[in-house]
Amino acid sequence: MGRQLAKAPLQEVMIELRWKLDEPWDPAFEPGCGLFWAAIREEFPVHVRINPTTYPDVYRVQHQYRKQQEDSTAIQLGHGVLTVSHATKGYSWEEAFFPFFRKTLYTFLQVYPLEKIEFNLVLLRYLDAVKIEDYGHAVLDAFLAENMNVVLQNDLPGYTARNLKIQQEFDVEAGKVLLVVNSGLLDGKTAITWSTTCANRKAQTPEQIEEWLNVAHKIQGDLFVKVCKPNFYASFQ
Repeated sequence: MGRQLAKAPLQEVMIELRWKLDEPWDPAFEPGCGLFWAAIREEFPVHVRINPTTYPDVYRVQHQYRKQQEDSTAIQLGHGVLTVSHATKGYSWEEAFFPFFRKTLYTFLQVYPLEKIEFNLVLLRYLDAVKIEDYGHAVLDAFLAENMNVVLQNDLPGYTARNLKIQQEFDVEAGKVLLVVNSGLLDGKTAITWSTTCANRKAQTPEQIEEWLNVAHKIQGDLFVKVCKPNFYASFQ
């Protein structure tokens, strides 16, 4: 299942890579940041320091790189962690996002000055959201009942859910997939968000990572379709 829907509710898709560190910091981080940005700077000239700390914060991104200030595509780097992401419109796995990830990964491996990079986590996450008022609803559980194959049932007369979080984990070919349905805000309006996350701690080589990501992408696309009731899914086409 592809995610190229004309009115897709996609808010963000992100791939995260982590690698093993023998110290409570990444000894290659400071020179690595400079070398990595030098390699991507022509295409990603906008640099922002995020989550600044006075000490190494392992597996938390600290540098963000974009093509433009408000561009939807971003690369982020921290001690032991690299992420690539795309937000909102213009998403295509086959034509854009996966090739962008591959290019970023191989550039990173080529220039990052760590003697040996042992990946110990690859993660793929999709985040989607809609405003419930766009579907004629003001109440969360009524919206879920009509539009999603996720059930919220309360036998509490006189009480209406104002906030919710439903979390479920499923065994799949790619390992496990986590589905989280939340209430929230979108453009200041009451919204339902749902995310799917697959993670793998065994894929270590670039080839293994690529193969696993394509499997995880297909599984999460299938789950997206099954979470949505037919009329709800049709509203994205």
